[in-house]
Amino acid sequence: MTGDKSVAASHRVIYLCYYLLLSVFFAAAFFPNYRIWGVNWWGYFPSFVPIVLLAVGALVPIVLRFIIRNDSSPIETAQTDTDRHFLLISIVILFFTGLLFYVFRTSTHFLGDGYQNIARLATNPLVKYREFGESLIHLWVKQLVGGDPQAAAIASYRAVSITSGILFVAVTALGARRLFNSLADRLLFMLGLLSGGYILLFFGYAEHYSMFALSVGIFTLIGVLIATGKVSRWWAVPLLVLPIFFHVLGATVIPAGLYLLLAGTRAGNWLRFVNRYLKWSLIVALLAVSGFAFYHFYENSLYFRFAFVPPFTTMFTLEGYTLFSLSHLADCFNLLLLLVPSLPIVGVAIFGGGARKLLAGREVRFLGILIAGAMGAAFIFDPKIGMPRDWDLFSFLGLPLATLVFYLIVQRAEEDRSMRRVAICGIATGLLLLGPRVAALNMDEIAIAHFKNYTQLDHTKSRNAHALLIDYYAARGEQEKSDSAKLVYDTGYPERILVQQAEKIRADGFQHFPEAVTLLYRSLAVNPTYADAWWQMGECYTAMGMYDSALTALRISDGLNPNNPNTLNNLAVALLYLNRTDEAEKILLQAYEIDSTGKATLANLAGLYATKRDYMASGYYLERRTVLHGGTAEEYIRVAGYYYRIGEYRMAAGATEQALGLGLDSALYESALRDGPKMIPYLKSSR
Repeated sequence: MTGDKSVAASHRVIYLCYYLLLSVFFAAAFFPNYRIWGVNWWGYFPSFVPIVLLAVGALVPIVLRFIIRNDSSPIETAQTDTDRHFLLISIVILFFTGLLFYVFRTSTHFLGDGYQNIARLATNPLVKYREFGESLIHLWVKQLVGGDPQAAAIASYRAVSITSGILFVAVTALGARRLFNSLADRLLFMLGLLSGGYILLFFGYAEHYSMFALSVGIFTLIGVLIATGKVSRWWAVPLLVLPIFFHVLGATVIPAGLYLLLAGTRAGNWLRFVNRYLKWSLIVALLAVSGFAFYHFYENSLYFRFAFVPPFTTMFTLEGYTLFSLSHLADCFNLLLLLVPSLPIVGVAIFGGGARKLLAGREVRFLGILIAGAMGAAFIFDPKIGMPRDWDLFSFLGLPLATLVFYLIVQRAEEDRSMRRVAICGIATGLLLLGPRVAALNMDEIAIAHFKNYTQLDHTKSRNAHALLIDYYAARGEQEKSDSAKLVYDTGYPERILVQQAEKIRADGFQHFPEAVTLLYRSLAVNPTYADAWWQMGECYTAMGMYDSALTALRISDGLNPNNPNTLNNLAVALLYLNRTDEAEKILLQAYEIDSTGKATLANLAGLYATKRDYMASGYYLERRTVLHGGTAEEYIRVAGYYYRIGEYRMAAGATEQALGLGLDSALYESALRDGPKMIPYLKSSR
């Protein structure tokens, strides 16, 4: 009797937590402008929508009372539901979710870098190393689609996103089948994972994280199967590589992968039972090596340094956003609730209902390590455009977290049938938040209102985002709204106006460069992370002969906005003035790899190799420059010399003809004929 009362009290606490969470969703709807972006999605819809959603959510436990028996008696261990039934239901779910992904594919792309990604893929495709695998696949799909570049780019993102979602549903079904015996438990686990906030990535979302999320989901589910002895541990090796291939943050799964490979082996047991002092010595040594490596990169790479949220306020800190600031802590809390809204409910059910013994399992330790790595990344890495918009970068955290939550609650349901009601309530909370998010991205006015609120939360970081809104209105022919958005852009970001003024002053002549530097300093006082201001300052310092100052400014610009060919070229020029030729060559080749058609890059490479007396290399880059961008008579005659040296006499003659057309000096022409007699038969002009 006492046990029954204890269970009943535990259930009351769980349902109280559920209704409190619904109340939070409802109350947050009245504060869409506050930093509660993870739970205030109801607030962007007409006032009746939050009331309807609250009513629907409130009815869920009441309806479940009549469907699922209210007792805690153990469920029979014999499997009564066949694999055939689960297969049929899984196929229906797969078809239905795939249909939802397609029908409700996002029509606006303000979250993340959606519009920038589409424009970049359409006009200047770039495979980023930090998201190499997914960038490569998007480029391949876009080429496969063909036709209009803009339409092909959108189709590529949608196809990859939706396909990833369908594969995730299939993998979730396979994982549920191997982990649980009864039909009900399999479905609860499967639907629990399909109700997470990360599922938005599969609704045609225009970002580079859908396949990354899929790969983390596969690694998570197979990892649980490995930890429970249902799959060979060696599956962890290829599945460990997959997330890293798709995104650099996939490296966060490495500790969990090593745990799978070592747990239960002789080496793993040795590490587990080794002498305490030796164990701590190994831990300290590992931390020391890791700390040294971190310190080395932090001190020598500004890109690495700027990738992290600063622990304390520095000259580059924006709006007081540091590792332990209230804004950052609130963002992390919002992210958790956005990805796994059922976390508070199921957490109370697990830790408050005598289920702590479940935490001793190897699979739980594996998931704990995986969550710790993902949560650590979300905590320390800087969301460059603000976490409300950059949530998708850290969405992979939700996959192991949701797996742990629903794995534990369904495990409890095998002994306590009433826990199935808790699992369904958890699924309901996820869907009550996911549904409005999907709808919002398909309703223009709501998506824009939502976007505007996010730009207010992280004003300085959202400078470039306002240009998206201007272009969006202009593309729709709403010029008045576009002009209004531009006015907000101009008045809200004075640093941008100051940089434009500096650029105009520089165009008036070298004598105005000191005045331009003053304006750039004023711009950086407003926004110290404005990369354009830093590279313009570096260019000014180079022209003024202040090469060390130029290097400092340009390296900061490169750290803030890496892989910008303009910045890299200016950096190389400053290094050349300091006679650091090898460093300049490395940087110019990096710029060439990013954009092999850049006029400045080709000219600088040609000049650099000419100074090194490598005339073949110099001619190669000069030839590319003149073909793509034209050139002077002297440059064409140098290209003619390059063609002659590689045996292309007809092309050498053609380049010489072009030089003549541009007014080549007769002395240079005669010299070219003496040096290249074999091209004379191909010449059409003569002097």
